[in-house]
Amino acid sequence: EFTQFARTYVPVARLWFGPVLVVVLTDPDAIGKVVKHDKVGGRGYLFTKLMSPAFRNGLLVIDGDKWRAHRKIVSSALNTNVLETFVENFAKNSDILANKLKALADGNTAHDIVPYFTRCSLDIICQTSLHIDINAQEGKDNDTLNAITTIIETVAVFKEAMRLFPPVPIHSREAIKEIDLGHGHIVPAGAITWMPAYVIHKDPKHFPEPEKFDPDRFSPQNSVGRHPYAYTPFGIGRRMCVGHEYATMEAKTILSTVLRRYCVTEIEGGIRGLEKTLKFTFVLSNANGIRVKLLPRSHPS
Repeated sequence: EFTQFARTYVPVARLWFGPVLVVVLTDPDAIGKVVKHDKVGGRGYLFTKLMSPAFRNGLLVIDGDKWRAHRKIVSSALNTNVLETFVENFAKNSDILANKLKALADGNTAHDIVPYFTRCSLDIICQTSLHIDINAQEGKDNDTLNAITTIIETVAVFKEAMRLFPPVPIHSREAIKEIDLGHGHIVPAGAITWMPAYVIHKDPKHFPEPEKFDPDRFSPQNSVGRHPYAYTPFGIGRRMCVGHEYATMEAKTILSTVLRRYCVTEIEGGIRGLEKTLKFTFVLSNANGIRVKLLPRSHPS
């Protein structure tokens, strides 16, 4: 319902949640003016009220000097040099996952693969962040090539999946002072702006045939000239997810490992079917899992 509202009342619309004014923006130019403004705060009252019980003093809900100090600490732990030390771990656990999927790969039966990928991610996070090996996949160490993280095709597939199903479907910011969006549109001081990536990612002005799964959109030549705020799966501006490079490297490694060994012959219900059962808790997910048919490749490359 919100998606339909945002698509109908473009590029600027407003909602009231009790006394709280929410301004919905689907124009990347207007979004740029908000996130670059020097008087834009955190994610706003509604988000903070909803998430504080779970995250307390976490980066997601704090603001001001405390946020800047915490963000600096976390960012230093996820710089490029540190991430490079994680690649071997990503590769090891991706190989364990691929071995686990072998029992499902008869080419005829659809299985929910979400639990398998979730356990793989849990192993990776615990081992790289907490230095604890919980062995959620019950696997053994296997050596694989870390070169798989540089495959351009894998990157394009990942980005296209994030376009259709962004993990953070709505970005939120609070206007500390009035923001002039141009064209007669104003965000009043105290209002919250919502920037729905899920809607913007399917705008045909930026992505022709937006319902089609087409990784070639993200080839180097096709990415030239795209508006920087038309594609924001991990957030936007100063509050972009601090772990987005970690998540991207992890996903590239897992995808390339699995797809070298298996063909996905069918997604049960297709993309349209997945869209009908989406749910948003903390991040976008699917209420019924993701059921696919896998077939081993004859000659894994």
